[in-house]
Amino acid sequence: MSSRQGDIRAILEKVNLQVAHIEEGYNKSLLAQAIDPAMRIDMKNALENLRSVLDYIACDIRARFCPTYSLQDRFYFPILPDKATFDKKMDQWFPGLRQAAPAVVTLLE
Repeated sequence: MSSRQGDIRAILEKVNLQVAHIEEGYNKSLLAQAIDPAMRIDMKNALENLRSVLDYIACDIRARFCPTYSLQDRFYFPILPDKATFDKKMDQWFPGLRQAAPAVVTLLE
């Protein structure tokens, strides 16, 4: 297993613990009829961890299917507001992916 796969597994295990903690806090909030402000932070942290997993997956996609990419270019998993932005960023962040693996592009879209 690559170190990135191990990192993804570790993050997902952490997120599972975070979600359990959030659920517990949510149930307490229902009883108290008030939301603990710290829950917002817990939820933000869990979502940030999930975003990291998606970015790791983007790294794997790029490494496998985009041999002409530059190591200096910043890129992210393509969570974008509309199709036009998606298409532009896909061509920028994942050069050659449309030709090498169109099915992957479709899945990401």
